Amino acid sequence: MGAWSEPGACHDPDECTNGATDVVACGFNDRGAQARRCAMGAWSAPDACRDPDECTDGALDALVCGLDRRGRQTRVCAVGAWGQPGACGDPDVCVDGAAEYAACEGGGTRVQRCVAGQWGPAGDCVPPPIARIAAPDRRDMVHDARRQRVYITTSGTDGMVLSYDLATQQFEAPLLSGGSFYGIDLSPDGDRLIVADASFTDDQSWVYVIDLVTGMARRITFPRDNTDSGAFTAIFASNSQVLATTTTTNSGGTAMHRIDVTTGVSEQILGFDTRSVMLARSPDGATVAWAEPNSSGGPCGRYDLAEQRFTHRDIGVPVWEIAVDRTASRFAVPLPSKLAILERNLHPQTELGTPDRMPVGAVYSPVADEIYLAWFGAEISIAAYRSDGLDKLRDIELVPGLLSPHGFFQTAFVEARMKVSRDGHLLFVTMGDSVVVYPTGL
Repeated sequence: MGAWSEPGACHDPDECTNGATDVVACGFNDRGAQARRCAMGAWSAPDACRDPDECTDGALDALVCGLDRRGRQTRVCAVGAWGQPGACGDPDVCVDGAAEYAACEGGGTRVQRCVAGQWGPAGDCVPPPIARIAAPDRRDMVHDARRQRVYITTSGTDGMVLSYDLATQQFEAPLLSGGSFYGIDLSPDGDRLIVADASFTDDQSWVYVIDLVTGMARRITFPRDNTDSGAFTAIFASNSQVLATTTTTNSGGTAMHRIDVTTGVSEQILGFDTRSVMLARSPDGATVAWAEPNSSGGPCGRYDLAEQRFTHRDIGVPVWEIAVDRTASRFAVPLPSKLAILERNLHPQTELGTPDRMPVGAVYSPVADEIYLAWFGAEISIAAYRSDGLDKLRDIELVPGLLSPHGFFQTAFVEARMKVSRDGHLLFVTMGDSVVVYPTGL
């Protein structure tokens, strides 16, 4: 027939004309645009969407709001933009952990705390401190119930043994001056003080015995080795026997000395690898415990006076202080991140606290199954707890933030040194340059 037929359908591999451009709708409400281009007969991936809208018209959004971020408020999207949120539906009336303090009738303070966004009931009335005794460079203190005095040691180039009358709330003339005084203790019969002096000579360290009947002070020396830098703390083991530890400004070891305050005869009974070892006597007078600071091993121990037997234990964390309950069946050791409770043989029994909320001072009651803890970073600064189980019994100092944390390698007498009167009624705590006296609530 000699003629071309009609051509069939075109089999074109291309979907667009090279160089052509196209704009595609996009975005929350398809009011945005994104461009694409044709190259080699195919559309490229579209550019980023240029969307004027921030939300889909008619959408709802719930925002977190309120005092403790437990409330909700709603906003609506219109013409691609979020409208102003509505009122916050906040179930809370206070910020968690907040406290309100109110004066009690007849004195003292009670506190109401916010829990889960609601004010809890007002607590019991906490009596005010009996005294705040300003004592710059204070180190240690001891109470004399017979004379109603608090004796406070201060250190430095001209330290003193201060005498404070609790009845008049006035200082009397110092009992001793001209030393660098640290640990102090009252004899079981209440007639003498023993005071550790960090002063020393080339061959001697010493403690002072102060006769509270006559007011006379007597220095008792003992041999100093090459590393000792004077006495650190001293306690009565009996009316005639004293135990004293030494300190050092170097890296050498120190020792525990037993001193007869009647004859002045002394002997070294125990050596330590660290300095500034702290001593604490159990209220029943049968046991002396010690804590060795400046060691990552956390060495501590007990000395049974009747049997003259020493027990050592490393608890694995640096220590600076130790407290003993009234029968020497428990020991409390403040640590850089917690409080450790040790049983009779010094094995760890339980712990309390966290690195940002920890007890920095501890002392047991001599007459009740209670322990008093001074806190850093807690909602209260001092409280009483049951010795067994550590259940909280009552607040002693409501105001938080009064105490500072201890360093990793710390010695005693820096902050939150605590003692209790022998009748269990008064608690003594060092804070800053003061000694504060509280009623224990017993």
